[in-house]
Amino acid sequence: MDRNSIIGLILIGALLMTWSYFFAPNPQNNPPSVTTDSLKIQNQKLLIDTLKKDSSITTSKVSTLDSSYAAQFGVFQKFLNGENKTITVETDLYTIQLSTRGGVPVQIVSKKYKTFDGKPLPLLSNHPKNQFNYQFLHNQTVIKTQHLFFETSTDSLKLSGKEKKELQFTAKIDDTKSLILKYIFYGDSYHFDHELITNNLGNDIKNNYFELVWTNHLAKTEKSKEKMLPETSIYYLYNDEIDYLDAVSTEPQSFKEQGKFKWVSYKSQFFSATIIAQKEEFEFIKVESSILPDSSHTKLLSSSLQIPYRHAPKESFSLRIFAGPNDIPLLKSYDLRLEQQISLGWALFRGVTNWLIIPAFNFFENFTSNYGIVILLLALFIKLLLSPLTYKSHLSMAKMKIVNNLPEMKAIEEKYKDDATKLQQAKMEFYNKVGVSPFSGCLPMLLQIPILLSMFYFFPSAIQLRQQAFLWADDLSTYDSILDLGFNIPFYGDHVSLFTLLMTLSTIAYTYMQQQAQGDSGPKELKYMGYIFPIIFLGILNNYSAGLSWYYFVMNMLTMGQTYAMKFFVSEEKIKATIEEAKKKPVKKSRFQRMLEEAQKKQKAQSRK
Repeated sequence: MDRNSIIGLILIGALLMTWSYFFAPNPQNNPPSVTTDSLKIQNQKLLIDTLKKDSSITTSKVSTLDSSYAAQFGVFQKFLNGENKTITVETDLYTIQLSTRGGVPVQIVSKKYKTFDGKPLPLLSNHPKNQFNYQFLHNQTVIKTQHLFFETSTDSLKLSGKEKKELQFTAKIDDTKSLILKYIFYGDSYHFDHELITNNLGNDIKNNYFELVWTNHLAKTEKSKEKMLPETSIYYLYNDEIDYLDAVSTEPQSFKEQGKFKWVSYKSQFFSATIIAQKEEFEFIKVESSILPDSSHTKLLSSSLQIPYRHAPKESFSLRIFAGPNDIPLLKSYDLRLEQQISLGWALFRGVTNWLIIPAFNFFENFTSNYGIVILLLALFIKLLLSPLTYKSHLSMAKMKIVNNLPEMKAIEEKYKDDATKLQQAKMEFYNKVGVSPFSGCLPMLLQIPILLSMFYFFPSAIQLRQQAFLWADDLSTYDSILDLGFNIPFYGDHVSLFTLLMTLSTIAYTYMQQQAQGDSGPKELKYMGYIFPIIFLGILNNYSAGLSWYYFVMNMLTMGQTYAMKFFVSEEKIKATIEEAKKKPVKKSRFQRMLEEAQKKQKAQSRK
């Protein structure tokens, strides 16, 4: 290193030392910055650690925090200590427990529904890490209502029918200042109303909003956790559009956005818990979802919601909290599109379900309490509704069978047996001549597909089938098992579903009957596919709703019976006479035939080039 370089380094070092001594900011003279987005204060780590330890205390009395920490809570310091009481509210539909520590619900248990193993079903589970917590800034300290003890005037409420009763949790600072959590319960409703009220808190709350943090560890309530997981997610109404976190993904999901949010819902397979903003909407939302590894829970769902605060003498923010079954008519009654949480497929399938399947299903419920019979009646109704299409399809197959056995068709097949293109063209010309279309039998079947697939979505989501026994199945909403294998077969499972097995066998039998009716026409590969698809569905439906497999089995049996009965209404002699008469008429080429000929000309021209 030369002399100039050494001098330069010395001068740079002297310059840095001089700047750091005279111009560098003194950290003690600068207050810590407040990150209003997350409501976290950098210099509160020790205090927050203390509060975390405090939140795990389960005894009725909570010891006094160190005064140096408690003093930072300012006017809310007096609420850090108290007696943790449980307030029980009992309605016709559920029992809810609320705690004076936090002034929030800690558990909601259904009276009507049970878990798959007969235990009380939690609409809101009492998990130690669950939260329903308001937090805000006071004296640059994060105040969380879950750490405050509220006063209440009663230890229990009981109501039924059209009764409604009020419960109030109060943190009274003085005669003019208070923080109130108010609830109104209804005897015959799955919802209750909740209101956050501030009286003369003004600038005691530093930021311009409350943050509502809602964390829920969803309990496993059904037989199959694997079936519950893809049906469990967070839904929300965002800027008048319904959106949700991906339920199928095995990776953690999250969403964060500023905007207007009317409601956020924690939806499971058959039940949901929903927070609905009433007069005003939430202004910010952050939602997260992740799969829990233990066998007694499905997913951890959490959300952070911003509630506006304007520092007025008295303010309130109203919520409606729903905790109940995913029953489509019930959810529709709120007129908030809550029913769209239930997976019913694409818009076409959802329309078929809402306008056809559900009204028919509800109608047959009036005649019997046995849901296996309800499904049977529903299948009969659908089959009668589709009988005109089925008749047309059967008539078309009968015509095709006769035409394919005519001497003229045999001659065509022999003449063009080495040229598939010319064979197909000659067949289409002959079909057109005798007035038969090979596609006329397919169209009626295609029109039935929306109903078929709508049932595929409807039955696994129908709360009415949950824990309804029929024959050997103890729950039509999930799979029936006549044999537990003790090991897992890929794509099939670890059990044998008899309803699915019967459905598969009946589908194969119907395929055989249909192919016999059509004769020897068509490629052999397509015939084999008719037997492969039922085997594929055997693996798919083995873990699906037993009610769905029972419906498909009944439909197969009805279709086979209907096909047999059609023979008495379709006269082969009349069909033959009609075909002979059509042979005498001049041939008019169909649009399809003209398109086929044009394609062949283009192909030949290309070959010449």
